[in-house]
Amino acid sequence: MRPRGGGRVTIRDVAQEAGVSRQTVSRVVNGDPRVSQETRESVRRAIETLRFQPNYIARSLATRRTDTIGFIVSDIGNPFFPDILAGAEDVLGEQGCSLFLSNTRDDPDREYAALRSMVRKRVDGIILYSRMPDAMLDGLVQSFEIPTVLLNRRGKGEHLGVVRTARLQGAYQAASHLRSLGHTEIALVCSTSNEQGTRERIEGYESALREAAGQAEPRVLRESLSMGGGYRAGCHLLEAYRDVTGVLCHNDLMAIGLVQAATERGLRVPRDLSVIGWDDVTYASLVSPPLTTVRVPRYEMGKVAARLLMDLMQQRPGEREAMLPVELVVRGSCGPR
Repeated sequence: MRPRGGGRVTIRDVAQEAGVSRQTVSRVVNGDPRVSQETRESVRRAIETLRFQPNYIARSLATRRTDTIGFIVSDIGNPFFPDILAGAEDVLGEQGCSLFLSNTRDDPDREYAALRSMVRKRVDGIILYSRMPDAMLDGLVQSFEIPTVLLNRRGKGEHLGVVRTARLQGAYQAASHLRSLGHTEIALVCSTSNEQGTRERIEGYESALREAAGQAEPRVLRESLSMGGGYRAGCHLLEAYRDVTGVLCHNDLMAIGLVQAATERGLRVPRDLSVIGWDDVTYASLVSPPLTTVRVPRYEMGKVAARLLMDLMQQRPGEREAMLPVELVVRGSCGPR
């Protein structure tokens, strides 16, 4: 069925077909959750029958909203991020919002270009895992004046929210677990960057060592956040610090690479070397031996970030920072000294 005169189908035509008001059709098109399921289905049938195409450009000009959210990550190949993305998408999808995803490959210049691109696309908000220096990031967030939620780092800005995980406590708990197994020489393998997550891991690790008897000094090695980085760190560690029997890694990828380096040199995990990862990605429990790791609630992190972003976009009052707990998951890669 087409409207009389064969012209372009309008919201009024859909409303007449469905037997509802134009406002109700608009609410359905915009994903308003207050519309009943029965009414929603009636409007959708009318839209399909008339082949109605909403004019999103005109609507965005009228409302000054595009119903799009920018999501910027540092490395989409890292299994840390897909669960965060899924959590955010589940919340934002209920609000009728779509995601623009950008992968910066751990490059601050790419991140800057991605932010500028999001501004040009007139996104309504941004969820950001940033590698930028603090001063640069704070300046950009304030200059763009777009509601933004940072993942796992602090920032400054009127339109800013933060979702963090308890990394200092997680590192302390992991190092303390190695101590409880009798390990007195414990190393930390972490990122080459001096970002907040790296600093908090070092602080938690060193705090646990200060309580230990017999630990000579902290052993901190820095490498890229990848299996290759963990492998290289393991090769160096096993040559330079042969007395080390316990290692805490920045993420699970590094831990798996380090286990490979140890195995190639004839060391058995955990009999000769105990290893702890971080994140509890999907295959951490599938490698041999299964990896002891610090579990991060990634899906929940995405959901909390999306809800906080909606609060910022709608200027609702409330807290602008959320801290999520982490949990040590003990598996087979750790054992007594």
